[in-house]
Amino acid sequence: MKALSLGQLRAEQLARVREIVLDGLRRHQARVYLFSTIPYKVDLVDLSRTDPAFRKRVQQEGLLWNG
Repeated sequence: MKALSLGQLRAEQLARVREIVLDGLRRHQARVYLFSTIPYKVDLVDLSRTDPAFRKRVQQEGLLWNG
């Protein structure tokens, strides 16, 4: 078996994180944004309860995972 590069390993880890998050939220009406490419820490944030400037930054800079 060929060893994975660091980039490949991170991509696989990120895909797994995405799968877990979307599976956990599938019964909820929610938009999920990737706001960091480092999959070692995940914060679930209800953007409707955040500062409008932060919400706008996430919506502009983040990657919408389920849209």
